[in-house]
Order: sequence, then structure tokens, then C-alpha cells
Amino acid sequence: MSRSTESTVGAGRVARSGSPFPRVGLLALALALPLASLLLGCERAKDPTTASRTPAAAGDSITASPAAPAGGAAPAPAPQAHAEPEPAEPEEGVSARRVRWMDVEVAPPPAPMEKLAKAGVGLYQQNCQVCHGAQGKADGPAAGVLAVPPRNFTAGQFKFKTSMPGQAPFDDDLYRTLSSGIPAAGMPSFGDLTVFERWALVAHVKNLSQAIRDDGKPFNYFQKRPATTRMKLPAPPDAAKAQHERGELLYRKVAECIQCHGEKGLGDGRSAKDLKDALKNPIKPADLTRGEVTFKTGSRPEDIFRVLTTGMAGTPMPSYEDSLEEEDRWELAFYVTSLYRPIDPGEKTYLRVGCTSCHTIGKGKLIGPDLAGVTKRRDREWLRKWLADPPSMLATDETARKLLEEFLTPMPSYGLTPREVDLLLGYLETLPPAPETAGSVSK
Repeated sequence: MSRSTESTVGAGRVARSGSPFPRVGLLALALALPLASLLLGCERAKDPTTASRTPAAAGDSITASPAAPAGGAAPAPAPQAHAEPEPAEPEEGVSARRVRWMDVEVAPPPAPMEKLAKAGVGLYQQNCQVCHGAQGKADGPAAGVLAVPPRNFTAGQFKFKTSMPGQAPFDDDLYRTLSSGIPAAGMPSFGDLTVFERWALVAHVKNLSQAIRDDGKPFNYFQKRPATTRMKLPAPPDAAKAQHERGELLYRKVAECIQCHGEKGLGDGRSAKDLKDALKNPIKPADLTRGEVTFKTGSRPEDIFRVLTTGMAGTPMPSYEDSLEEEDRWELAFYVTSLYRPIDPGEKTYLRVGCTSCHTIGKGKLIGPDLAGVTKRRDREWLRKWLADPPSMLATDETARKLLEEFLTPMPSYGLTPREVDLLLGYLETLPPAPETAGSVSK
């Protein structure tokens, strides 16, 4: 058996510099999809206005750009390239890959939204279209194989926000999501894009969030339901004074969380199997016992309080702002954190990176190889090199290139620290073996 590494797709991510295939449209050749050649590392548009990084004021909001034409806007010419300084080295064991959603430093828009929206067209094609589709309808070529369906922007439903129920998210909410990513749902962090690029994507996504009224006229959700009121997040009370019994009563009887999340928070409540989202797609309630890795915008009491207040638009998760007093929302938030169960550090790293969006364990190929028994099939040192720097492996290892041909899109670099690589390898070594598949390079 040849010694090699595993290759996988990056859920729509543009290949980093160092990939040996910076402009080769492997997906276009294999799937006859013109957009896919952009997925494999085309240069991203830059703009000299990205130098500003001053945090935005808490209440700042940007006026929505006009709705895009029904046929979609033509890609704008790329502005002049602009190089930003390299980020500082992260501390040992602290990956630069992702910042918590609420902890993202939001820089103000570096240009008018109209200009940003024009630049965002090409950036969207390169980074987002493969999952979200050309018109933002969640129908991109990779959408059907993702473990979690991508967001349909045309529905105007955004789960992660600080605006009040019924309102579109603030622009900086979208900026946070792009910067932080949603690893558990297959969306990587785009924090390595420049400030201009991230704001350009925000502007274009807002333009895609449109639908047709009954009279046949288009409307934009950000104009129809603008964000006007930001949720005020009070300082959390002392956790030591939390009333566990009160929190449990709220969970079971008052808010009736037990109906969906189950008695022990495992996501197995009586209503769980019948839940659907706003688009009538089946949806699973969160396993609260694994909240540290499954909650997409944070697992701290204040993160849970925020979700209890705003709800999650487009899902069965309601807002409790009107039905629960602030004190009770805090008690419920603290109770949810009491349901957390210990998670192996290696598995925690595996889940936080978002590996489950592209890989299964013992259930066959998804977007990338089945990882069951991978450490029996691959040399540990090769796996270490692969996890640390996939682009370099693709540039130097023939078997890695063959795996790329099989899975079509390279795994991006996640900026893992040596400690995180060791944790991942330790977890992978605990996985059960899986039958080899004849004729597959990944076996």
C-alpha cells in the first residue's frame, strides 16, 4: 500500500496559494460545470480601500443596496491587487482558523455598498456559488452532497443575527458569519479574506435576498424588513447564583424545550422527528449535550441567551423575548450549559474544524473519503503533513494528486497548530476500521 494522505473538498473554499492547480478547472472537466474552475484557486479581487480595520460602532447599520436585476449582474472588473500584512502567529494550541461569532472584530465598510456589491459578484462566484448557487437559491453543484444544506438567500431567512425577531440581520451580522464561518455546517471561515472582500460578499448576498411579490414585482428582504433594533445583551448574572431547579422547570414545563430537545437534551424529543424548516425541509433539533461543538454561534450562557431572545429565523426555534422574562432566559441559558457532557479534545477539534461536513465515519464517502480506519491506511507522518499543510502536500506528493483527481477539489488549509494536528491524529486513531473499496485511491 502506498503511503499517502486523504484529500477532500473545502465546501466551496478557494484553494490557497501553494496549490499545484491554481487555475485548472478540474470540476469543470469532470462535471461540466463552468463555475467550478473558479473553485480551484482563481485569484480573488482585491481593493486598496481595505486598509481600514477600525471596529464599527455597536449600532451601526448599512442601508441595503438596490435589488440585483432578475438576470443577475455581470461580474465587475477586478480592482488593483492589494497585499495586506500577514497575521501574527497564533499562540500554541490556539488556531487562527476561527473566532467566535460574537467575538469577531467588525471593521466598517471601506467603500459605498453599491461599489462593494459590484465587486462581490466575482467573489461570490469564486467562494460561495458552488454551494449557494448562482442566484443564492441553495442549488449549487455541491449543495446536494453537503451534510447540512446551504442557506437559501432568496428566502430572506438568516439564523445568526443580533436584530430582533422579524427583522433582517444587521450588515455586521453577515460580516461576522463570513469571518467566523460555520464549521459544523460545512461553511469555512473566510477570515483570511480582506475587509473589502468580506464586505463585498455581504453586499452581494443582500442583493440576492430577494423574491417576487404576488403582483410580479421583485422586492428585497433587507428593504422590506430592515434591521432597526439591535438586541441589547446585558451582562450575564453570576453563574454561581443560577437556580438549577428554576432552569429545569423552564426547560421542561414553561418553554417546553423538552418537546424537541428531549429529556436529557439529546435532540430526541417527542416532536423531533416531525420538525421542518421554513422551506419544509426536515430539520433536527440540536443535541444540547454537545453544545460546546454543535452550537454554531457560541456555547457560552450569553450566546444561548441571545438565541433565546432572537430565535433562529427559518427554523422551529422561536424567540422567547415576549414569553420569558430576562431573568428566566438567563436561568434557562445556564440550565442548558449544565447539560453539556465532556468531549474528547481530539473529537472536539474534529467537530470544530467542521470535518463532518465532508467526511463520514463508517458510512462511506461524502465529499471526501470515509475516515473510518484512516490511520490504518495512511502513514501517521503523512497524515500529520497533510493536516498541517494540504496545499504543500498537493504540490509534492503524487498520491495526494491522484486523490484530488478522485475527489475533485482540494482540502483547504485550516491553519491548524501542531497541538491541534496531534489532537486530530489521536482522535482518528480511535476510529474503527472500514472495508476497503476496490478501485478507489482513497482506500
